[in-house]
Amino acid sequence: MEKVLVIANQFPPAGGSGIQRTSKFIKYLGEFNYEPIVITINESNIGLRDESLKKDIPEDTKIYRSTNYNLESSLIGKIIGRKILIPDSERLWELSIHKKTLEIIRKENIKIIYTTSAPYSSHLLGLYIKRKLGSTIKWVADFRDEWCNNPYTLDNPHNKIRISIEKKMEKMVLENSDYLIANTPVMRLNFIEHQNLNEEIQDNFYVIPNGYDRDDLPDVKIKKENKKKFTITYTGLLYGRRKPNCFYESVKELIDEGKIPKDKLDIKFIGNYKKDIMNREIKKYGLDGVVELYDYMAHKDAVQMLGKSDVLLLLEGTGIGDNAFYTGKIFEYMMIEKVVLGILPNGCAMDMFKSTNIGEVALYGDIEDIKNKILKLYTQWKTNELNFDGNASEIKKYSRYELTKKLAYIFDKCKEGEK
Repeated sequence: MEKVLVIANQFPPAGGSGIQRTSKFIKYLGEFNYEPIVITINESNIGLRDESLKKDIPEDTKIYRSTNYNLESSLIGKIIGRKILIPDSERLWELSIHKKTLEIIRKENIKIIYTTSAPYSSHLLGLYIKRKLGSTIKWVADFRDEWCNNPYTLDNPHNKIRISIEKKMEKMVLENSDYLIANTPVMRLNFIEHQNLNEEIQDNFYVIPNGYDRDDLPDVKIKKENKKKFTITYTGLLYGRRKPNCFYESVKELIDEGKIPKDKLDIKFIGNYKKDIMNREIKKYGLDGVVELYDYMAHKDAVQMLGKSDVLLLLEGTGIGDNAFYTGKIFEYMMIEKVVLGILPNGCAMDMFKSTNIGEVALYGDIEDIKNKILKLYTQWKTNELNFDGNASEIKKYSRYELTKKLAYIFDKCKEGEK
């Protein structure tokens, strides 16, 4: 097998949807004759943990762990990590493992490295290695999200000096890597236009989206259950522009108008939330007793909760660059084969939702549209006509196995020495 060094700061047992992209690649790469060797942070002092994600990592995988500074664990650390270190709080980690990474490459006879972000400091480590080893190493840089053009950064922009520094960093990564990967087609185009990339770089810039893994499903109940309440469940983060307010408002109006009885609704939110803030919002919309909050739970347990629901809620807010990305939950929801209610901006996520036909989708912020879709789904549930009717051939394209095959194809090109 050909060895590949995977540089992934975020890695199991750290929790979160972004980690799954990397862990699933590692799970399936062996089937394409690639042996992943991982360099990441120490397990100690990890903030959000999910031990269940370790199951995807083959037992014989070599994992090299290094100092975890975790600046996010204290107020002073957050200030340093967010305001001083560029491009992110993991810059100290990146700088501290230059020597160790080179030693691992020599020891393991590595010819291909793969870096994944966020954090973007992982790519700076790739840049350092590429500059040190030149053409003897092939470098694949994978962007789960955009960097300088990241919508959440654009909502809260840095000062002009930092913006300039990060744009130069980004350009160096894009121009020095051998192959590039973006999570969505629009992201890829944004990188190309934002940095005015030449045709050679464009030709070596691929799109591999996130996906789903059927192995996560075995124990999930997806059969219809005779429940007295119409159950809608959301799992994942709520931050920045991703807010449930327009969903709350739509539900409130349907209740006030007498179109859906309050005692027939059960809405669940599962995640690492600031419950005091969430509860204030719930009370503001008069949804006490309707909306339930659950703490972040292991991925397998969250999937179980989704499997017992009638409708799965998918949320993504609007703003600059909102057309560029899919929320990772869209793929997990496909796998569970329950009807999805999407509340999304126009763009990649909306297009994918429609092509896979996984449920009903409304434009984020359009209260009347959202109300109509909720009422339609409630009516179907009430008459026992709520059925998943996804486009199986389209959905199959997003299986983790098929997506890893695409990554292996890029690694094959590295081995062939093509550009």
